[in-house]
Amino acid sequence: MADEVLDLIRGGAEPPAPTYPSRSMASSAGRKKPAKREEEDEVLSLIQGSDMPETTTAPTSEKPPLVRQIIGNVLKKGFEAREQALPFAAAVADIPLSLPQFITSTVAYPAIRVMGGTPEQSKQFATSVSAPLEYLKPGKLSGMEETANYVQSLPAQTMKFIGDYIHKGVDWVAEKTGLNPLDVQAAVDAGMLAAPVAVPKTAKVVTETAQKIKEQLPTVTIERQAPTPTAGGQSVGAAATPTTTMVQQAMSVATPELQQALKELPVNQINVPTFQRHIEADSLPVPVRLTKGQATGDVVQLSQEQNRRGKDTELAYRFNEQNKALIENVQEIRNRAAPDVYGTKTIENSQGIIEAYKQLDSNLTKTIDQNYQNLRDAAGGQFPVDATALLQNIQTKLKKQLLSNEAPKGQLAELKRLAKDKSMTFEDYLSLRSNLGEIARTAEKGNERKAASFMIEELEKLPLQKEAANLKPLADIARNSARERFKMLEKDPAMKAAVNDSVPADKFIEKFVINGVNKNIETMVNHLGKDSPARQHMAAGTINWLSDKAGIYGKEPNFSQANYNQALKKLDDVNNIPQIFDAETASHLKTLGNVAGYTQLQPRGTFVNNSNTLVGSLAEKGKKLIAVGVEQGGNLLVPGLQLGTSVMEMRARRAAEAETRKALELGAGTKQTGQTPINNLNNP
Repeated sequence: MADEVLDLIRGGAEPPAPTYPSRSMASSAGRKKPAKREEEDEVLSLIQGSDMPETTTAPTSEKPPLVRQIIGNVLKKGFEAREQALPFAAAVADIPLSLPQFITSTVAYPAIRVMGGTPEQSKQFATSVSAPLEYLKPGKLSGMEETANYVQSLPAQTMKFIGDYIHKGVDWVAEKTGLNPLDVQAAVDAGMLAAPVAVPKTAKVVTETAQKIKEQLPTVTIERQAPTPTAGGQSVGAAATPTTTMVQQAMSVATPELQQALKELPVNQINVPTFQRHIEADSLPVPVRLTKGQATGDVVQLSQEQNRRGKDTELAYRFNEQNKALIENVQEIRNRAAPDVYGTKTIENSQGIIEAYKQLDSNLTKTIDQNYQNLRDAAGGQFPVDATALLQNIQTKLKKQLLSNEAPKGQLAELKRLAKDKSMTFEDYLSLRSNLGEIARTAEKGNERKAASFMIEELEKLPLQKEAANLKPLADIARNSARERFKMLEKDPAMKAAVNDSVPADKFIEKFVINGVNKNIETMVNHLGKDSPARQHMAAGTINWLSDKAGIYGKEPNFSQANYNQALKKLDDVNNIPQIFDAETASHLKTLGNVAGYTQLQPRGTFVNNSNTLVGSLAEKGKKLIAVGVEQGGNLLVPGLQLGTSVMEMRARRAAEAETRKALELGAGTKQTGQTPINNLNNP
C-alpha cells in the first residue's frame, strides 16, 4: 500500500494489477528496493516542506511533476494551519471571556471616583480588582497570547484595531473638552456596557452617523521632540541617563551580592532611580534589601506587596528583616561614630560631656592658680595687688552698670576692709574670687549675680602696687589665663552650665546639642576637641535621641521612619548635623532615613490595607468577589469536578509565587521595561 501511495504522489506509475497475489510480486516486477528508501525520503521531505536531499547522482534538468508540487504544498499548508488553529481558537474565545474583566473595571472606576478619588487612584483600583479576571481567557491562562500566531491572528488584530480607534477618540474628546482622559475613557466604557440595551432602538441612527464619526476622528501621530538644551549645553533629563562611569562608581561601593545580581545588566537598560535606591540601601553598615515596589516606588506594586504580607510569609519575613536591619543600623552607626565611649541612653552621654567640661575647667583653674603663685613667689611671698585700686575699679564699674546697690554686701565689705588695711594676701585674693564666683552662679536675684560677675571681671585685671611694677609680665600671664577662662565660660553656655551644675544631665544634650544654637555647638566642639571622647558623646547621645524618636525601645521595637526623619529634619533645618557628626556618620544617618522611607512610606494612590482603610478594603474585597465568581463559573462547567476551584487555586498560587519571587529578587526593578512607573517616594 505504501508503494501505491508513492506511485500516486510521483504521478508516473500505473496502479498495480489486481492479479498480483502479493506485495512481493509487485516489487519484483517493477521496482528495486534501494530506490524505495530514496522515494520515501523524498516524500517525507515534501510533507515537511523542506528541500530535496542531496544525492550523489548527477543533477538533472527535469522539473518535478505538477501534481507532486501541488500535493507537497497542500501538505505543508496543512501543517501550518494546524499550528495556527489553537492560537486562533484562543483569540476567538478570549473576546467574550474578556467581558467580565471589562465589566469589573468599568464598574470599579466610578465607585472610587464618586468617593473623592483622583482619576489615577480610581484607575489603579479598577486595574487591581479586575486583573485576576484576565486568567479567564484561554490565551492568558495558557500563555498563547504572547506568541506570534496569536498576536497576528484575525480576531486579535480586529480587537486591536477597534481599541486603537477608541483610544484615538478618547484623546480627541479629552483635548477638545479639557476633561481628564481617564474620565473620558470611563464614560466610553460605560456607554459600551449600555450599548446592548440601546442598540436595538438606535441601530438606524448609529448606521447613519457611523461614517460621520469616523471622519471626525483625528489621525494621531506621536512626534519625538529634541531635548531642550540648558544654558550649559546639556540637555534636560541628561542627569537621568546612566553612564558607564556612573554605574561603575556606584557598583564599586556595592556589596558583592548586589554586584553579582546586576553585573550582566547593560548600562542602557538600567532604571536610574531604582538603581540608586538599591545602591543606597546596600551601602548602609547593615545592608537593607528592598522589594521591587519599594525600589521603584510603583504605588500598585507597593500596595500589592503590603496587602499580600499576611498570606505570603516570604514577604512578611522580608519586611521583618528590614525592620531589624534598620534598628541594627542605628546601633552600628552609633558604634562607628563613638568607638571610644559607651552609652546606650542619652543621659549617659550627657554625663560624659559634663564630666569632660568639669575636667577642662579644673585644668584651667590649676593653671591660673599656678600663674598667681609664680607672681607671689617673685614678690617675695607677698601678693602685690593694690587692694585700694581694686576697690575703686569695682565701685566705678558697678556705678556705671547701675548695680551699686545690688553688689554682694558681704564680699564688698571684705574688700573694703582689705583696702583699708592694705594687706590683701594671695589667699585673700583666691577666696574673694571663689566666693564671688559662687554668688554669680547661685544667687536668687539676677542683678546680684550680674554684680558679682562684674566684680570678678575687675578682680581678674589684677591692679598691682607701685612697688611691684617690675612684676608686670608675670601679672599679665596670670591675668590673661584668668581672663581666658572667663571668656570661655561666657562664650560657651554648655560649659558654664556644666561647671555650675545648673542643667541636669537628663536635659543637657537636648538643651545644648539637639536644640542648641549652631555657633554654640561649634564652640562646644572647639573647646572639647574635635576628636575628643566628649565629641563622641555628643554624637552618640544625639543618635540615642534619634533612636528613641524612631521607637527603638522595648522587647519588640518597630522602626518608625516618619518619626526618625522628622527628628533628623529638625537637626538638619538648623544645620546642626555637620557640627555634631563627622561626614561619614552624617551621610549614613541621612541614607538610613531615605531607605527607611522606601520601606515604609505609602505615597498617595496606594491602597495598603493597614487598618481596614476604605480603598484597601475595597481592593481586597473586590479581588475576593472576582475570585469567587470565576471559581463558581468554572465549577458549573463540569459539576462535581470542582474545575473552577482547582484552576483558581492553581492560578492564584502560581501567580503569587511568581510575583513574590520577582519582588524579592536582589536588585528587583533595576532593568527598564517600559512598564514600571518610577515615583519619588520623598515627594509623593
